[in-house]
Amino acid sequence: MMKKRLIIIALMFSAFIYMGCQIEGLSVGGTCNNNGLCDSGETTASCAADCPVNNTDNTDNTDNTDNTTTAVCGNGVIEGTEACDEGSETSTCTALCQVKGPSGEVCGDGIHEGIEVCDDSNTVTETNADCAYNTTCTDYCNSDCTTALTLTGGYCGDGIINGPEECDGEADCAGDCTIIAGGADTTPPTITNINFSGTIAMGNYVLVTADITDASGIGNIGWFNLYDDYGNWLGDCSPYFFTGNTYGCDIYVYNTPAISYGYVEIYAEDTYMNGIYGYGYWSGGGGDVCGDGACTGTETNATCAADCSADTTPPGISGIGFYGTPTGAGGAYMMDDSITMYATVTDESGVGYVWLSLYDDFWYNLAGCYAFDMGGGYYECSTTISILPATTSGFIEVFAQDSSANWNYTWEYSASIVLLDTTFVPPATIGTLTANGGWYSYSLAQIEYVQVNVTAGTSYTVYWDDSCCDGSGAYTADIAASAYNPDGSSIFTFEDSGYMYGYSFTASQTGYVYIKLDPYWSTGTVGVQVTSP
Repeated sequence: MMKKRLIIIALMFSAFIYMGCQIEGLSVGGTCNNNGLCDSGETTASCAADCPVNNTDNTDNTDNTDNTTTAVCGNGVIEGTEACDEGSETSTCTALCQVKGPSGEVCGDGIHEGIEVCDDSNTVTETNADCAYNTTCTDYCNSDCTTALTLTGGYCGDGIINGPEECDGEADCAGDCTIIAGGADTTPPTITNINFSGTIAMGNYVLVTADITDASGIGNIGWFNLYDDYGNWLGDCSPYFFTGNTYGCDIYVYNTPAISYGYVEIYAEDTYMNGIYGYGYWSGGGGDVCGDGACTGTETNATCAADCSADTTPPGISGIGFYGTPTGAGGAYMMDDSITMYATVTDESGVGYVWLSLYDDFWYNLAGCYAFDMGGGYYECSTTISILPATTSGFIEVFAQDSSANWNYTWEYSASIVLLDTTFVPPATIGTLTANGGWYSYSLAQIEYVQVNVTAGTSYTVYWDDSCCDGSGAYTADIAASAYNPDGSSIFTFEDSGYMYGYSFTASQTGYVYIKLDPYWSTGTVGVQVTSP
């Protein structure tokens, strides 16, 4: 009995000693006990599990202390996220350990200067995910300030559920990105109010319009096909304009109808590819029936004077005008602004079609649209201004053709047409251009300002180049330049003489002047320089 007790006590003591090697403070030292702590005597070589290499300052980390060096700007050593460290402010490194560019600019400080194309206060290249839903962002810059970014936020139709959307592109998703109650849309569009304007006879244009609607949105509208009632194809067109739910286009009649009535066939699909055909019927044209009001087939002025009397009088045009909502300063119309143009057009033999155009004084075509007959000879259409106007005024041009192919056009200036924003609005932070400093490049997506230091009584010449950026004249964009004194008074306004000629002025005061760069026709990277004798 005593022998058994001694054996049990010996086993318990051995177990206690074994367990002691697993408890911090009871380790015999130098023996890896896999307790996750680097005990006295253990090293990386003897116990990698407990003693991993932590950093270069304490290779074995035997005191369990994290000795990672903290970056210190100004110690002359590049550490951590520092871009440079020269001990103090230098011409190439800031006191905050940021790299300076060749003109002293610092990408990421929020100041657009030197050769920087942009500076959005950081050195991050943003993505579309940084742009708000259903917006276009133009105030972002890439990480090294060399490229201005144009980003597009999420929108309904991009195939990604974002913003307020309930769905986007799924089978049970409507055109406004809301879920369709009851599941997928299987209802095709509706086609109503099919109308014709003009005489259906070979060589004529016929305006065809129709109201096409669908709760989930219109996905595709096929061709409008015109037939006579024998099924002979007369012509077709693809809808190229719409107002609200009304779609339309001009059908050129290629063939003479064999009978004085027929139909137009219209095909439309919604966003779920549910399709439907619609039919509109016409009468009162075609066929060789003298006295039906249409000169068709073999009819001539000699055989059917009632229908074929020669019409050489063009339409009459009057009452030209327009209205809209300008977004530029001082009531100026800008690119993408909506505009509605109108005119009164009359002709005894009927009006075939009317086209309205908006031009500036450089004859740049800013907008154009096919006009609808709103009744009583009053024609109207709505569109948007497609380019930035280049002058402060402009005119509306009207082109009209009657059903006998006689045409007329005229235009009218209006004091109410204010096309160019000539206001002086420099930003709070502005880049500096040095006289006699050579060409500076600018990526223009909108109006930009730069400033140049001047001395009173000294002559200066501003050159701008529609190319980038050596004065070669190779086209990339169309810009005009203006110059202003600090108080906003004009030195010259909206000149576009280009790199070979420039524009000269004499400074009236010592200080600086503003140069305004206006991409009035297209955007791109351009060159600018200022010289002085």
